[in-house]
Amino acid sequence: MASFSQKVKNELCELLVEDSFAVQAAVSLDTVLMFSGNLRGNTLSIGTSLRELAALLRDRIQTVSGQPSNVRRSRSMWHLTVNAPSLVRAVQRHLLENYGFTYEHGFVGGKFADIDTVYVSAEESKFAATKFTDAFIEAPPVVLDDRVLTVDGLAAELAAEGVSQASLFRRAVLRGLFLSVGSINIPDSGYHLGFMLRGIGRVSAVLSIFRLESLQPLESRRVGSTRLYFKEADQIVNFLAMTGAWRAVLDLENLRVERDIRNEVNRAVNFDSANLRRVATAAARQLAAIEALRDVDALADLDESLRETARLRLRHPDLSLAELGQLFVPPLSKSGLNHRLRRLEALAVELGLRIDD
Repeated sequence: MASFSQKVKNELCELLVEDSFAVQAAVSLDTVLMFSGNLRGNTLSIGTSLRELAALLRDRIQTVSGQPSNVRRSRSMWHLTVNAPSLVRAVQRHLLENYGFTYEHGFVGGKFADIDTVYVSAEESKFAATKFTDAFIEAPPVVLDDRVLTVDGLAAELAAEGVSQASLFRRAVLRGLFLSVGSINIPDSGYHLGFMLRGIGRVSAVLSIFRLESLQPLESRRVGSTRLYFKEADQIVNFLAMTGAWRAVLDLENLRVERDIRNEVNRAVNFDSANLRRVATAAARQLAAIEALRDVDALADLDESLRETARLRLRHPDLSLAELGQLFVPPLSKSGLNHRLRRLEALAVELGLRIDD
């Protein structure tokens, strides 16, 4: 059975082949090239466990470089390889000119994350590239088609409205980011969405993307890598919605409802169990006091109300105070009955009688 993470990635791959996502799909696949690509010498290689993604990347590399890459499978992984120097240079030139990215230096400008800002330091000026595609800069808001944003008639209020072109770009990046270095786990308790990143430049760029989309990840650093992750279900749902993984959103929301119901039931059961334990403990203590008084013939010296209370409690040891109070004529309130039973317990203590709980 496919994991939840695998299901999300399969759904995102389905989006990448839709005509309405053509421009965003290109950005998503370029993001996979940047975050999953590994350049050694004149050979560029990308690995993925998704057959569909491998096919899409192969087509994307052909679009960028003019020729397809080699695809092979080893166990559960698909490997794409570009080993012709001219084709590798074509891919590198594309990523540099459009995103300010190089495999050697990561992101060297502000074109990737802060779309409205083009920043390249003097030291990095040789890596400077033209301003990012105008379609993603200062463009008027657009309203996405309900057909794109909904699955099986998902409620209209879930459809995003007035999403800017810059935000569409960032969400396309998030889509590619999850496909390349993302994972999501739904254990028995809690949620976890994580991204394993290498290189300070990549981490900074991704953090900027998250910030601009109002996502606040936690951060865990290890030797040579940084993990950005989310533990709050709301943040994870927001991320999935931004990527367009609506089936995953529905699955996760259904899971949240099931867990909430289960937690409420558990709380109610625990409350009832604790209450029953308290009732049983109090009843045992009351019976012990009454039996101790009976054993020393102290009940005969009590007034009629206490004798009747002792008699009814001995006859009905399993009844709650409310139920026991209904046997009196007239019925006795719970607080009134509790007061009488406490007087019996206090009398047993005064006489020095042993009360075993």
